[in-house]
Order: sequence, then structure tokens, then C-alpha cells
Amino acid sequence: MAAVAVTYMATSYYLARRLSHFPLKVVLVVGLGLSLTSFFLMGPSKWLPHSLPIVIVGVVCVSMGVATTYIVAMPNLVEVATEELGLVCDDSLTDGLGSVATTFMSLGEVVGPLLAGGLVSQLGFEMAGTVMGVAGVGVMGAYLFIQKCV
Repeated sequence: MAAVAVTYMATSYYLARRLSHFPLKVVLVVGLGLSLTSFFLMGPSKWLPHSLPIVIVGVVCVSMGVATTYIVAMPNLVEVATEELGLVCDDSLTDGLGSVATTFMSLGEVVGPLLAGGLVSQLGFEMAGTVMGVAGVGVMGAYLFIQKCV
């Protein structure tokens, strides 16, 4: 568990400094890609060899993916609200968007373990990780599709 926290801390610091030069949407897709890759590696999936180094790489990938996704989420929300919805960028907008983001993250922390426990009990740990990885591919595909259509 300490490896996840340390990796997240180091990744957050590094990425906050380096990712300002890239478009937010590209960085968000990279973060989602790292997160969904981690699900395939942490299981590990049936199609990967079972070894400790693969699981460790999966734990590092989940930390890097979550850090990358969280770093760009708020600026991306503010950008969409101001440019596409025409709202004025002020403190009330960022407070409201921060509240919505925190609400959904908290909801995920309540619902996630319930769904994960159900998946693990029905499918087993390896297959549940694979299902979550495939679901992540679906979310990333939907995001890319929406970005191309808008």
C-alpha cells in the first residue's frame, strides 16, 4: 500500500510540472490508458504470465494513471464550462465544479468496493480485473468518440 502512495505522490509532483506543455485532453487519455492498463496487469489477466514484477508494474501504473487523470480533470472541466457553455470563470464556478468532482469521487468510493466485491465473488480476481480493464477501454473509447463528435 505504501508503494501506491509514494508512487502517486512522486507522480503528482512530476506530472504537475511537466504536463502543462501538452493539451489537457491528450493527457487525460494517457491517464485513462495507464489506469486501464493497470487493471490488466494487477490481476494479472489470464493472458499474461503470473509474476510479481507484472503486479508491481500494475500497481505503479494505477498510481500514475490516477495522478495523471486527477491533475487534468479540473482544468479540463473549467475549460469546457467557460468555452463551450459560456460560463464566467470565477471562484463560484471553480467551487461548484470542485464540489461536483468531489461528490462523484466520493460516490465512487462507496459504490466501487460494492461492485468490485460482487465481481470478485462471481468471476474471481483475475477475471474481475480484466472486466474492469475492458470497461476502462469502453470509457476511454466513449470519451474519444464524444471529443471527435463535438
